[in-house]
Amino acid sequence: MKIGVENKGASPMYVAGVMIPGGETRHFDEAELPPELRPGAQPADELPPPDPLGEILQRSVRDILAGLDALSDDDIDALIDREEATKQPRKTLLAGLAEAQLLRAAARMDPASQGEGGEGEGGDTGTGEPGAEEGAAGKGADNPGGEGA
Repeated sequence: MKIGVENKGASPMYVAGVMIPGGETRHFDEAELPPELRPGAQPADELPPPDPLGEILQRSVRDILAGLDALSDDDIDALIDREEATKQPRKTLLAGLAEAQLLRAAARMDPASQGEGGEGEGGDTGTGEPGAEEGAAGKGADNPGGEGA
């Protein structure tokens, strides 16, 4: 049984080694067609949605690590799980993902520790002494214009 394949686009398409110019139709035996063009195949709008994490894992380690800012913590966890499940997990990728998790966890912890009085340590003077911090703050309050550097 011959099945017609129409190219609805403007560019040529290739089916079973045959070029179909834009706007034309070619007929093929069912056995020659790829599964997505055979009768009873799911239409393109009913295909499962693309897997964004799977697409990310196909990239190089450098590209994946460069784009981590756009991913959620759950996405990073899923990337680690999926990379570990491969035949040959990329150790540099796993290390980079783990480092990203640690950095994000540390960033979440910093505001909480500063809210508990952690602001007196460190600071602009670099001495780490609470007395030096309070003295510098007093000078700033008495002299809002600053002391000229």
